[in-house]
Amino acid sequence: MKVTPHSPRAAFVGVDQLPVSSEARPKPLSDEDAEAVVQDALELLGDVSFKQVFWDNRWLPFLASKRSLDQIWLFETSGYGLSKRRGLALERNGYVVTILVLPNPLQ
Repeated sequence: MKVTPHSPRAAFVGVDQLPVSSEARPKPLSDEDAEAVVQDALELLGDVSFKQVFWDNRWLPFLASKRSLDQIWLFETSGYGLSKRRGLALERNGYVVTILVLPNPLQ
């Protein structure tokens, strides 16, 4: 999956509208903290080639799309069991423009 900019035809969503769990509300992260979250998620994976593909084709484009006043948010969905997912949302001017879903080691 390639990270692409927000489609102009899609509805705009703010961080407060992300599907989040009640235990883990979205929290803002610095670029360095977001990178650490991605590295931690990749550490749990066994497939070394997927780690590199995720880093090169998902994380780096996500970070490259960030502008100076954008904010990165860490979120966790409200799903149960295997459907519960974590990710990063890139917020620009109050709207989420890109979402990066972190790899799930159980899938």
